[in-house]
Amino acid sequence: MTNHEIHNNIRTALLSREPYEVEESLMPLYQLSEIGEFIDDLIDLLNEDFHFKHEDIVRLLQEAKDPKTCQVLKETTFKDFEYLKYDDSFGLARKCTWALADIRTTEAKNFLKEISETSNDIISKYATKRLENWDNELQRKGNS
Repeated sequence: MTNHEIHNNIRTALLSREPYEVEESLMPLYQLSEIGEFIDDLIDLLNEDFHFKHEDIVRLLQEAKDPKTCQVLKETTFKDFEYLKYDDSFGLARKCTWALADIRTTEAKNFLKEISETSNDIISKYATKRLENWDNELQRKGNS
């Protein structure tokens, strides 16, 4: 499948608002070593609430480490998707804090500081831990 076809499939999934199409459109991305040209598509998908792939998208963005995803990752940290109501450990928020930490920009760090000041103790602790381990995780982040 070409990158053009992948992009078209993602756009079609966005327009169709069919959760299964989102899942199918993401599959080829897991096989690519570089997803930079799909970042805008992933940001668009992350902003939508009709599908169930937010954690997978955050994982892809974490691996991409693209600074332009910082804002959407911060916003997603606080989103309250209906299908995740059962998750009282806020796994999506945790994944967002990991992704921000791996981006490793000043903006990402500042967003983690903002998140650490939230009234939700669980989410706050996730961000605080990423900040406390900021320098210790350089090798994992690929910045050694």
